[in-house]
Amino acid sequence: MPPGARQAIGLLGVAIVIGLGGNALRETPLSLTAPLETPPPPEAGAGLPASPAADALASWEEGAFFLDLRPREEWEADRVFGSLSVDSDLFEDRYFEVVADLDPSLPLFLYGAVADSHSVRRTAARLEELGHTDVRFVVSGLAGLRDAGLETVQGPEESAP
Repeated sequence: MPPGARQAIGLLGVAIVIGLGGNALRETPLSLTAPLETPPPPEAGAGLPASPAADALASWEEGAFFLDLRPREEWEADRVFGSLSVDSDLFEDRYFEVVADLDPSLPLFLYGAVADSHSVRRTAARLEELGHTDVRFVVSGLAGLRDAGLETVQGPEESAP
């Protein structure tokens, strides 16, 4: 065996021991037996701006629109005053009935029934695809908006789209 090979094998052994020891000391050690998996693609809307309810309230006072993405029946039962009903499950149809005529630069705040829902993020991403330039989702949902002081109303609205 050439003299340099013995040194290389020795250094490799030391590196393996240091690596395994370092992994054992980690708070959450890396699995040494699990197969490597391809990470899942990012969730739709994951990179879009999220807004705390207090920021949404300040923007509402300056003329922003709220899109309630819950089913119409839930919107009628309790909603932010002045919000538009755009059920996320019926988004493509409701978009052209309710949102398409709004100025694309108008601030739009989206909320659902629960904090940070996947359907809200997905709808926010779709609005950006359709050319809206100021789309945000309210991370705390309707309850957070109510807690922040936004006025809510109940019941159907005669002129609601």
